[in-house]
Amino acid sequence: VARAYLSRFLAVYAQRRRPSAGSAFGPTSEEVAIALGGRVPLAHDPALDTAVAAALAGLREALAAEPEPLMSRLVRVFALSELDVAIVCVLLAPELDHELERAYAYALDDFTRKRGDIGFLARVIAAGDAPTIDRVLLRFDDAAPLRRFGVVTVSPAGDQPATMRPARLADRIVGFLRGHDTVDELIHGLVRIRELAPRRGDVVMSPELVQRIARALDSRGGAAPRVLLAGPEGAGRGLVAEAVFGERGRSCVRIDLAGIVAEGKITERIAAALREAALRDAAAIVDGGSTIDRDAPRAVVHAIADATAELAVPVVFTLTTHPSWLVEVVPALIELDVPPPVFRERLELWRHALSGAAAAADDLEVVASRYAFTGATIARAAHRAVQAARLRDPDEPAVTLDDLGDAARLMFSHRLGAMAQRIPIGFSWSDLVLPRDTQDAVREVVRFARYRSFLLEEWGFAAKLPYGRGVSAIMAGPPGTGKTMVAQLLAKELGYDLYRIDLSQVVNKYIGETEKNLA
Repeated sequence: VARAYLSRFLAVYAQRRRPSAGSAFGPTSEEVAIALGGRVPLAHDPALDTAVAAALAGLREALAAEPEPLMSRLVRVFALSELDVAIVCVLLAPELDHELERAYAYALDDFTRKRGDIGFLARVIAAGDAPTIDRVLLRFDDAAPLRRFGVVTVSPAGDQPATMRPARLADRIVGFLRGHDTVDELIHGLVRIRELAPRRGDVVMSPELVQRIARALDSRGGAAPRVLLAGPEGAGRGLVAEAVFGERGRSCVRIDLAGIVAEGKITERIAAALREAALRDAAAIVDGGSTIDRDAPRAVVHAIADATAELAVPVVFTLTTHPSWLVEVVPALIELDVPPPVFRERLELWRHALSGAAAAADDLEVVASRYAFTGATIARAAHRAVQAARLRDPDEPAVTLDDLGDAARLMFSHRLGAMAQRIPIGFSWSDLVLPRDTQDAVREVVRFARYRSFLLEEWGFAAKLPYGRGVSAIMAGPPGTGKTMVAQLLAKELGYDLYRIDLSQVVNKYIGETEKNLA
């Protein structure tokens, strides 16, 4: 296609060319003739129009082939017109053939330039037809698919006229059409390609909730789904989406939205990440982390609004809340809550994470009841516990309750930072000298805290207690009567660390900061 267009262009503008066109720097007309597969035309020949039409017909036939060619996927996912495809072909040709690159320099009549500007590309495709030139120029508009989806890049506007701005295919598009399985350098380290999806049966989550999520991820009326899965980090929001899409033969691109915000160039990186999902015919899972919730940079809001409005890619947002800004920019958004795992689910997660090591069933029930962790946190804690067991016995590692407890406590100890100080624990019931009724009250606190998860989740009290499910106890009395000692004993009995909170570090003149520190 590019050769046919270039041959016709040289014929139409032959009077402006030097017959030899050779110099110590630029290509000769003979070299150009070789690149074009014949001779350099010196006058317009109707056969050249026929050659262009035949090349375009051959291109249409190639695009309709099965399995789907890469160029056809590009056309489909970005809704490119036939004129857009012609522009892509003309821009791609010198990337694939060095001789054609020299032929372009010859056509430009400037050996210092190997890439055409917008006006040159329009003249090559239109061959002097003014209406067609205008149509080609319109395809380079910011709002047209080539520019909007980052298929073509145009140099920033300067002092030169708009038609003299150089244009080229984006590097990722060239790599894609070459069949290279890479990601754009701009988003390297900010996206993960998930080709192997977990099975739906491996996702430890309520079957009813998984089914609701699967229905939400169905395309309706030809529109790609836009879904928000709100819940704590590590609750399996992205995992269940991967499993559902995997069943449908679709891979996923995990996008680190918080990382993109931290790196800068937000608009360009979000567009490149969603473009990557489109090129792979994959679903995009936008992981917001815990930093992109109630408020988001304006660039994030606009970039997500632009990318999700037109790009036919399934997009799943995994956030910890339901931010109002997301609902405003994605009107068709479906919102679902993904709660943290309940006791039985946590127990199953512990069993799965420790499947390669020996661990007592009773110990797993204790840690599953004691620590309300999400699946990701359980996986990290289990890995640490297994490492500790292997240090003791590399051949037959046996994970003990102490290994599990130590690993679990490491998961949240670092989050307290400078706001609290860890207090050593080590007292026993025999060390406690208190009136009998006070001792009974302390033992009651231990029993309630120990079986709290069972009461709330197995007996169903959680449905009747929407809040206030924690355990609070006030130790009141003069100094030296054993208040801290009782707290140390409670921590030991329940397998928790004990921290003394420094209120001066918690209280802030801003109420929001104080609430965050208390949480």
